[in-house]
Amino acid sequence: MRHSPTRASRRHRAQERLLIIGTGSAALTAAFLPRARRAAPGANIHVFDKDKLPGGALDGAFVAGEGYAMRGGREMDNHWR
Repeated sequence: MRHSPTRASRRHRAQERLLIIGTGSAALTAAFLPRARRAAPGANIHVFDKDKLPGGALDGAFVAGEGYAMRGGREMDNHWR
């Protein structure tokens, strides 16, 4: 048996805001899922990040002469040896 939301609960849900800090893959998924599941209106979902380019460690940029470069090479650092 599926629960049917009342008008009051739908009205309350429409007033809630979801604030997400960061734009990594987990944060972007957290922003997407409530909207995809109709649990929150898209206008109420806000994503903030300190960087200009979204994507966290998975951001990418075009570098002339080299192609696309991506941060996120932390798994290749010396501390994993």
